[in-house]
Amino acid sequence: MFTFLMVLALLSVLLNIVFSALVVHELRKRGVRINYLFIRLLLPKYVHQYRTMTKEERGTVGGLYYAWVISINAALVFGVAGLVVRAS
Repeated sequence: MFTFLMVLALLSVLLNIVFSALVVHELRKRGVRINYLFIRLLLPKYVHQYRTMTKEERGTVGGLYYAWVISINAALVFGVAGLVVRAS
């Protein structure tokens, strides 16, 4: 069970990386300058900018925002669940 949960956590992390790259790509298309040196620290800011920009443009939040939030939270939940299973 531990291995299964850790594999799910790893897949969630990989999906989060993909969605992060897509969010950065969308922001670059809209003219936002991206600091690649500190991208890991600034990624939550960029995701928030994406959310704000898409809400202003379309009236609703873009789908990449929800995909990013769900994938990062799923990685956290699966990782913690795996550690709990291993400890018990």
